[in-house]
Amino acid sequence: MTTIINADRIKIYRHYGGDIDGILKINKKAELEKFGSDLDSIWSKITSILQDMGLVEKGLTSKENTEKILIEIKALCDNAAYEETIFSRPNTKSTIFLKAGIIRFMSKQES
Repeated sequence: MTTIINADRIKIYRHYGGDIDGILKINKKAELEKFGSDLDSIWSKITSILQDMGLVEKGLTSKENTEKILIEIKALCDNAAYEETIFSRPNTKSTIFLKAGIIRFMSKQES
């Protein structure tokens, strides 16, 4: 997989609340250039990743599926976007456990 998601793209995505029509209506050239001609596919991938993280966060995925999701996110995101996607989530009880599990999982992957 290729790194297609970076922190700038996530910031823009969140600015518009995930509404692709918002970025198209406002039509800021600098923002659109961050996505290039792949706006639809990148926007869709960010939506998918954030939805997957929501499922993981709520404990609705198996261990195997959680690992698959985390590997995919790591592959698609640069380091800044990965940190933004994973670790910028509010510190609720479930996200604290999620973050601890991700850190353990990623350190296992790097060994």
